[in-house]
Amino acid sequence: MKKFLLLLSCFFTVIPAIARVPDADTIPEKKPAAFSQFSLGTGLGSASGTPKVTLNSYRFSALIGNGFWDFYLFNSVPTIGTAEGDSEQYLRGDLVRQLGGLLNLSMSKVGYFGYGGDPEVREVKGAQIDFRMGMKAIDVANRRKGNSFLIPILQTSLDLRYLIPLILHDQNYRSGQKINLKDKMVGNLSFRFLGTLMQVLDQSIYGTYYTSRKGVPSSPTIFTGTTEMYFYISDQIYINAGYTFTNQKLIAPVPFLSISYGAKR
Repeated sequence: MKKFLLLLSCFFTVIPAIARVPDADTIPEKKPAAFSQFSLGTGLGSASGTPKVTLNSYRFSALIGNGFWDFYLFNSVPTIGTAEGDSEQYLRGDLVRQLGGLLNLSMSKVGYFGYGGDPEVREVKGAQIDFRMGMKAIDVANRRKGNSFLIPILQTSLDLRYLIPLILHDQNYRSGQKINLKDKMVGNLSFRFLGTLMQVLDQSIYGTYYTSRKGVPSSPTIFTGTTEMYFYISDQIYINAGYTFTNQKLIAPVPFLSISYGAKR
């Protein structure tokens, strides 16, 4: 299993390196981004409220074929230990989250619509469709048994978002007047639906937590749906609330609320 994870890591590292290098005139202005984020969140009505820190999160673009693909690397670690009774909910949280897991690698292609034709504002206004595929490795807290604690998972997701920029009110504003969003914007409100299809590659640990009383393990193929409202202030403080559900009877649906602080580097 360690060899398999190493192979996948190498795959996502080598792909950008062999991607065709574009001409200087075709390189977009988007620069590699790196940030760390502290996130405090909980599933309402559950005992799972372990704060996590997202470390060494990177995003960069590569020209593959005739288009650009974004590559992401995330990893998150708990800031405190979890209780034995909370370990199953801890596992569920990282399982259903798109960016969950001790290690999370993915590549993404985004389509933009309804942003008024101005490419400068398409990241903060209008509709977006984000197709993403990759893998993650989930570390199980307070393991019940066994000597291997990582669950490798392949995942593919389709993320539909609609973004509404929040701007400072100008009493002199007139209908039809063009607004410079970069100068006026103080935050963003977005609505999204995220559908994710996951394939668990090693069921030994997954089956330990999600097996029925009759001894029937859950399917290793999991579909997760998430509806969410997302709000951020000054590009640093993030608040999101939503509801996540799956096609697995043993993985209960749960509403969630989280508050995060991000510091870009």
